Amino acid sequence: MKRMTKKNGKEIYVCDEKKALERLAQFEDFFFDLIQDQKEISQQITMMQNEMRTKQYRYREISAQK
Repeated sequence: MKRMTKKNGKEIYVCDEKKALERLAQFEDFFFDLIQDQKEISQQITMMQNEMRTKQYRYREISAQK
């Protein structure tokens, strides 16, 4: 992947603002989807623990995703 920014000491330069903003938007979409998935997985794990369903295949599968 080609970098969209260059560092020169403490300063950061953007090579192509439009492409950099597009990539940032893609990254933010990915990041927030990942956070939402992690919240849902945590809720499912808690629900299965409360129902004492920790020996089921689905519980193990979800735990591996977390």
